[in-house]
Amino acid sequence: SILKVVASSPAIGSVAAASGPGGGVGSSRMMMPAGGDSSESSVVIDHERIKDLASMYELFSRVPSSVNHLRDALSERIKIDGRALVKDQENNVAPPAAFVKGILAMRERFHAVVTDAMKGEKKAQKRMKESFEDFLNADARAANCLAVYVDELLRVGLRGADERKVSMELDRVIVIFRYLSDKDVFEAYYKNHLAKRLLGNKSGSEEAE
Repeated sequence: SILKVVASSPAIGSVAAASGPGGGVGSSRMMMPAGGDSSESSVVIDHERIKDLASMYELFSRVPSSVNHLRDALSERIKIDGRALVKDQENNVAPPAAFVKGILAMRERFHAVVTDAMKGEKKAQKRMKESFEDFLNADARAANCLAVYVDELLRVGLRGADERKVSMELDRVIVIFRYLSDKDVFEAYYKNHLAKRLLGNKSGSEEAE
């Protein structure tokens, strides 16, 4: 389906593609976050594909029940890409920070699909949320990885960042945090990392803390 073409590349691959040769400027492929600010993200959004999917959504909407096929494809694609990231983490192919960056990139790409191609409809938003929750809550791995990512972000990633940058990065993390059912597990890992940062005077941003 067109949806599978739009979202077929793995999330980490999208980040690499954006930073490598040919991953930047073009008439249809642009590096943009889900809010439209092209200066803050390296996630590749193929706007021509989004237009194709929007046309398909308009066509299917004439028979409302048929839109379920698009929602099903959306859900399945998210789960497939997400489980691939989880498998890489299990096999030590990707460190925790790379795993979380992959999830963040995935979320931006699929948010663009739901918002721009599927007109931000509530049912598609719900399916996207449930699909992320499905693979992220398979075990406590995601909660641990997110805590490690936040620790790295607060130690070095946000060093010298202005208020806007800090707020934007933490907002992205909060979106993933809300998908977790093991919020208490994340809290335990986070507090442990927080204590080490404060005791070692290694926090890169007092404002973010």
